[in-house]
Amino acid sequence: MMFLNNPLAPVQDVVAEAKKEREQLDRLLKISTPREVVLVLVTGLVILLLSIWLFFGDVTRTLAIQGVVVPPGEQEQMNVRSLHAVVWLQANVLDEIKIGTPVSIEVELADGTLGHLTGKIDTLAPVALPKWYASVAPKAPVIMQRAVVALEDSLGPEFFAVRECRILADLGKRAPVTLFGLEQS
Repeated sequence: MMFLNNPLAPVQDVVAEAKKEREQLDRLLKISTPREVVLVLVTGLVILLLSIWLFFGDVTRTLAIQGVVVPPGEQEQMNVRSLHAVVWLQANVLDEIKIGTPVSIEVELADGTLGHLTGKIDTLAPVALPKWYASVAPKAPVIMQRAVVALEDSLGPEFFAVRECRILADLGKRAPVTLFGLEQS
């Protein structure tokens, strides 16, 4: 008995076509030479090592902060062991800077060279802002803070003028996965 108008013919054609595609894919994915085996093993090893480093490795995180050095008073210029600066911080990083955070300070000196100082954050306090700032405060994610840095060495007279500075805060080492916003459990 022969069916002239077989309703299953299109389904059978689709199944046959899918079977041909699977067979072709199997031929393409088949690892047949030693070179391909080595390539697959090396790729797997690289992925494994990167995954291990992502969760168990460490990356040093440093935050660059722009600021202005506030000169000490006339009586304080003898044996100054701290540097006062007004700095601009983004609101989301304010919690990451703690008292005792090690910092390196770069200040452009009068002769155009960079002066370097090292120390630790001693105090971080909000600066009283002008009244006009209140109208822009919700739009600006930046907070002004007065930072006092306890220095390892005394300040020389070349640091007493008001000038811009860059403070590099060392936030410590963290697993690289935290840079993507994922936390280790």
